[in-house]
Amino acid sequence: MMRAHLNDRRGADHASALAILLEAVENGLDVNIRLFNLLFSFYGKERRIGQLVSLKREMRKAGIAADELTYSALITAFAKSKEVRLGERAYQDMKRDNIRCTEKIYGAMLELYGGSNRVTAAEKVFRSYLVRGSTPLPPAE
Repeated sequence: MMRAHLNDRRGADHASALAILLEAVENGLDVNIRLFNLLFSFYGKERRIGQLVSLKREMRKAGIAADELTYSALITAFAKSKEVRLGERAYQDMKRDNIRCTEKIYGAMLELYGGSNRVTAAEKVFRSYLVRGSTPLPPAE
């Protein structure tokens, strides 16, 4: 039900989505990574950067570990909003959490740097992708 609500453009209201989540939790639904990832996806598509950051903080407080989908949604949203520092911070968190870098995350990192005219950083990510044994490291510029 929540996925349908989040995907419904006419009803794409984050307050309603959060209300559904809170109601589900009050009714005994176990809060898990899938529920958080639904919200990350929703906020990311809407480029609601403040809510993404707050949600990540709440997830950590709840003791729920982020996964590849979480970081993919975060980095993609930060790239689309040209929030390079937040994208780099999300990448560093991903690395600290020992989450593998997927093709989608490589693409988001390329978009993060390329869309912000950081060509050297984008090239480094692309070379790292070609090697496939390493993960993209945001360069210090």
